[in-house]
Amino acid sequence: MRNLGPFVWDEVHGKEKLIITDWREVLPGVQKVRFKRLVQILRPNGEVRAFFVNDGLNIYTPREIRLLGGEVFGEVKVYSDYERKLKENAKRFWAVMVK
Repeated sequence: MRNLGPFVWDEVHGKEKLIITDWREVLPGVQKVRFKRLVQILRPNGEVRAFFVNDGLNIYTPREIRLLGGEVFGEVKVYSDYERKLKENAKRFWAVMVK
């Protein structure tokens, strides 16, 4: 498992302090990324409230996006890096699917 992070930041809201810790985990051999977040609220009287968020995101190649989208939609276009074309070694992909 590869950990990316953690990234920690804090924010003061009135008399309370909010501390957020984010990190990602990439599991080897599995096309899934786990986004994890710990939110802590510190109150002036010393009370601490904490919440844990654990979200999973599936990772797809552009070809897989086209194949999966084509099962439901009539037209599937995959673009990359905020441009209207699919580039090699792109970092981000987005799709437009028309029913």
